[in-house]
Amino acid sequence: MFTAMTPAPVFSLAELEAMNHQEFKAIVSGNLGDEHEELWELLSGIKLYPRTRAVLVDLLQTIALHANTERVELDRLKAECLAEGPEARSRFFGARSDYESRKRRRNGFKRLVEARMQRLKTAKRNNHETHQARNHDRHRLGLCNLALAVHQHRDSMLEEGITPDKHDLVLWEALEKIEVEMGGRVISLAQAIEYGHWTD
Repeated sequence: MFTAMTPAPVFSLAELEAMNHQEFKAIVSGNLGDEHEELWELLSGIKLYPRTRAVLVDLLQTIALHANTERVELDRLKAECLAEGPEARSRFFGARSDYESRKRRRNGFKRLVEARMQRLKTAKRNNHETHQARNHDRHRLGLCNLALAVHQHRDSMLEEGITPDKHDLVLWEALEKIEVEMGGRVISLAQAIEYGHWTD
């Protein structure tokens, strides 16, 4: 169950995505340590986050199940040894010593899994913030391009002496009504163009 730590193999995102569940689980569980950060950048990314999280949750559940099963088995052995008398004590103490040793290793592994789970949550939050920032930039660029197109349309019509239709006026009015934040100030799209924040 608890995989020994080995040097992290180098995988591409495509290779990790193509892995079956057992292969992917082996990569996650075998590379929990801090020395595998490059691998974890991929495992924590938007595309692999759900699979990685599922593996970590499964590992924590498996650890809890093993801990409970071993505890129940030790309690059963204790009751059995008590019933057999003093000569069975050494068998129980030997089993308890083995149990404590496995428990220490299991708890160490559990701490690694929990630390990775916490880092995974942080990575998800960072991924979300980066995604939001990209969307914000993309939407702002789209709004800039749209505002410039409406502005150019208005200038062209006015230069050519064309009388604007009602829908033209509605578009031009939107330049005055829609506001954006620029340098800590809120200004209209028309002002963003006029002040040179947005140019062709």
